[in-house]
Order: sequence, then structure tokens, then C-alpha cells
Amino acid sequence: MMEALVAFAGFGLFVIHELEEIARFVPWIRRHEHDPAFARQMLIAHRTAYPSTETVAIIILEESIVVLALLGGAIALHSLALVCAIILANMLHLVGHLIDAAKYRNWTPGSVTALMTLLGNGVCIAYSFVAVPQVISASLVLTPVAGLLLIGNLMFMLSRSQAIERWRTKHL
Repeated sequence: MMEALVAFAGFGLFVIHELEEIARFVPWIRRHEHDPAFARQMLIAHRTAYPSTETVAIIILEESIVVLALLGGAIALHSLALVCAIILANMLHLVGHLIDAAKYRNWTPGSVTALMTLLGNGVCIAYSFVAVPQVISASLVLTPVAGLLLIGNLMFMLSRSQAIERWRTKHL
């Protein structure tokens, strides 16, 4: 059941971080969308329209469901290695937020909680690797797979944000 404990902690930290992204995404975009210093930032570059806070929340809800399903599958399989791989992939995402904040010398959506949740996830990983050192190699092999799956899902959802926005305004 160690995988359930680590998954629960990792998902809790994931949710804290995602809530900050929901709250800060649209205001941050509005503040920086015309600033030349941010023209190449991933959330701004080559965009003509931006999703609403509600659409960002829908995208993050879907992303959370995917993460929860992966963690649930890992628990069902009693795979601490897969739980750790999912958390490690999220940690790489958090490092990306910190790099963005350093690059732009400005807080970006998600960067405020990135350090806190990165440290919390680090404790979860360290605890897992010390308690069950056999999962280290499998976790490191599974991390790119989990990361690519999560990044691919997020990129797909972001590419569909205008369609999600239209659906949301029509049906919700």
C-alpha cells in the first residue's frame, strides 16, 4: 500500500500546483501578451486568442483525471515504480516553471507553487527510493513514457482550447 500513500501525496501536490495555474493563467496572459519580452513564451507565442479561465479549468480538470487514472492504475498494479515515474514527470514540469520564472525574471502561472510542490514531491520520491530501492531503475525508465503521455495530452488539450471554449459557452 506504499504506492497508494505516495500517489495520494503526489496527487495532492499536483492539485495545489494546478489550482495556482487556473487562478493565474488568464490574468498573467492579459498582463504580458503585448510585452515584447514575453513574445516567445510558450503560452503567448504564435497565439491570436487565449482560453478563458473556465476553459483552462476544464483542460486542467481533464489533465487531473488522466493523472488520477494513471495513479489509480499504478495502485491497482501495485507499481510503486509507475507512481514514482508519474511524480518524476510532474517534477520535470515543475522545474520548467522555475526555469521560466528565472528566464523572464517574473512569476509565471504555476511558478509560485512550483518550488513548494517540487520539494514535496522530492520528499515522496526520496522516501520511496530509500524504502524500496528496487524501484529506482524502473521509475527512471518509465518517467519518459509517463512524461510524454502527460505532455502529449496537455498539448492536445491546449490545441483544442478554442473548440473547448465554444463547447463551454454553448453547453455550460
